[in-house]
Amino acid sequence: MASILPQFPPFKIREDEVSAGTRWKKWFAQFENLITGMDITSMARKKALLIHYGGDEIFDLVDTFSADKKETYDALRQELDRYFTPRVNPTYEAFKLRKMKQIPQENVDQFHVRLRTQAALCSFTDIDREILAQLIEGITSSKLRKKALRERLTLDQLITEARNEELTETQARDIEKTDQACAISGKSQHKKGHEKTRGKQPTTTPKHKTTCRNCGGTFPHPSSRPCPAKGKTCLNCKKPNHFAKVCRSLKRADVKQVAEDNSDSDGVFTLQSGKKVPTTTVMINNHAIKFVVDTGASVNVITNTAYKALSPRPKLSPSSTSVYSYNTKEKLPILGCFSSRVRYKERTIEAQFYVVEGLDNSSK
Repeated sequence: MASILPQFPPFKIREDEVSAGTRWKKWFAQFENLITGMDITSMARKKALLIHYGGDEIFDLVDTFSADKKETYDALRQELDRYFTPRVNPTYEAFKLRKMKQIPQENVDQFHVRLRTQAALCSFTDIDREILAQLIEGITSSKLRKKALRERLTLDQLITEARNEELTETQARDIEKTDQACAISGKSQHKKGHEKTRGKQPTTTPKHKTTCRNCGGTFPHPSSRPCPAKGKTCLNCKKPNHFAKVCRSLKRADVKQVAEDNSDSDGVFTLQSGKKVPTTTVMINNHAIKFVVDTGASVNVITNTAYKALSPRPKLSPSSTSVYSYNTKEKLPILGCFSSRVRYKERTIEAQFYVVEGLDNSSK
């Protein structure tokens, strides 16, 4: 009784001829796993399945071989290897290895597998040494990099240290989330208990007093004297029920520049006032840039002058975001946006920046 052959993808030579040699090695290794799993030992059947599963392009290629080069399975395999081997350029593959970095959401084991797969194409005499060098350069953790260089860790030692650090970070985050949830739950229970007993206790002055957010006086107010700001209009924002001294709206006299995005994607508020504002310095493409800290902003803005100082300079992409000066209909000139890795102290993230023409040299 004839058996149904399992599905297996054909080999596409012309899909990417530059990488054909690399792809052939991987495809043939997977093919041999398949015929081993099918318990096929007959050389004649192996040869037939190699041509069958290879697809139309392999069939046409084998048809051009002389009879002696395709007479047996081993002969055909060797001839195909010879055909594709010149297409693997160890120098170019080594160049690709040197450019590899750990990507976001990738753990050290996944990065190690990618490096080892690429190193197998480079004809290195000591693969582990080359992988260790690139692992040290490409990992995102500066702490691990310094430890590896300081203590001259081996490849196995570095991977073990990285696993321990990743596990510790995961466990610490879980503990911190649990503590935060418990704190919120405790506040909720306290509030419920207070509401249940509030009607049963005589009115007394609370031990802990705070400042009223509407008038600036002591809170809570006595029942006989309600908040003096009730029914009053703020002189700053013209809204009711609070005084100007505690107004949480932007003070018009202080603001020199406000950018607002009216697109459907992000709401942007980036401001610079005449008062001293907090700044910090971060590294973009190993270039130090001073930024104005604005925790209320949902996007990052950088001036064209600061952008031109980056080296290498990231490629700008077109942006449909519209940005306006505060309380006007004048658009700020957005030249484009780019994404780059940003490093602050020991932390590195991927962030997007909008490049604006015509502002001062301070980035927002």
